[in-house]
Amino acid sequence: MNEIVRFIEGRQVSAGEDSYYDLPGLTDEATSLYDHCTRAIKKGLRFGSHGLPLMGSGDWNDGMNKVGEEGKGESVWMGFFLYTVLMQFAEIARLKSDMPFAELCNKEAVQLQQSIERDGWDGHGTVVHILMTVLH
Repeated sequence: MNEIVRFIEGRQVSAGEDSYYDLPGLTDEATSLYDHCTRAIKKGLRFGSHGLPLMGSGDWNDGMNKVGEEGKGESVWMGFFLYTVLMQFAEIARLKSDMPFAELCNKEAVQLQQSIERDGWDGHGTVVHILMTVLH
């Protein structure tokens, strides 16, 4: 996690585009792999009106290309994935003595679990509780 890694850089997706194909370049900026991970997690903490992660748009051939159209699509599946990342990375942050980030991960995971249980299901909640317990 202390390995120093450079960033890649490409142009922003223009208005009206879902994606583009290009070869990104390497930037001069470099930082630890740990820092790359914390930045990626923070970037992923974007939620919609139900407190579920925003899906964004996907590659046309994965069948998810319209889910996040207009920046509004939320995903229960992404919620499960993000919950797992947050819980597991909180442990890594603790090992790195980064208690503020470990606490952020735990706080966000709790809020996410509540959002999934409240708005991600048909009101029975049992399956979500079991899955969240298994993931935790």
